Amino acid sequence: MGTLLQVNVGQVQTFMIGGHLTDTAIVKTPVSGLVRIEDDAIAGDDQAEELHHGGRDKAVYAYDRAAYDWWELQREQSIPSGFFGENLTLSGVDVDGARLGERWRIGDVELEVRSPRIPCAKLEWRMQARFIADFLRSDRAGAYLRIVTAGDVQAGMEVDVVARPDHDVTITDVLRLWRGEDIAAHVLTAGDHLTEDIRDRAEARLG
Repeated sequence: MGTLLQVNVGQVQTFMIGGHLTDTAIVKTPVSGLVRIEDDAIAGDDQAEELHHGGRDKAVYAYDRAAYDWWELQREQSIPSGFFGENLTLSGVDVDGARLGERWRIGDVELEVRSPRIPCAKLEWRMQARFIADFLRSDRAGAYLRIVTAGDVQAGMEVDVVARPDHDVTITDVLRLWRGEDIAAHVLTAGDHLTEDIRDRAEARLG
């Protein structure tokens, strides 16, 4: 059993990223009280582009506070919860060890683990340092979630793992696939729990 430490939402803003004006909603702030989760979104939260963030399989992004603590030691800097743009900051939940298709319940809301977050230039801009490669190697990517059952959540609620598929393909395994490691055959054992892009990448790796 874990805890929902913080619910974070953000609006699309325009920043100079990599020499170009870029729209992003990675800058998020914590909200208090009940927050509605439904229709592939969290109330009050925007996505600048659904190719990489948002949509059915990336409706909610969750990150583990313990991973932030690890980054703080690695980078020798303070990193507040929500800084990586996650909607849900969790404690006591093995986010990166979660299996694809695993389901979590927070109050009346049920969420399904779908894929890891693959780092982008916006995350590197947020850190104001070269960061993409470090994030990809860290095994601390966080998880994108699908909304199975709508409802309201707020900070302080318990997070329960209510279903776990019988395969053992985890968020970290998929991150390893993106790093080019020889793990494609194992990833494909997740079967129907794979998103289309993960399946395509694994099959391409097998040639």
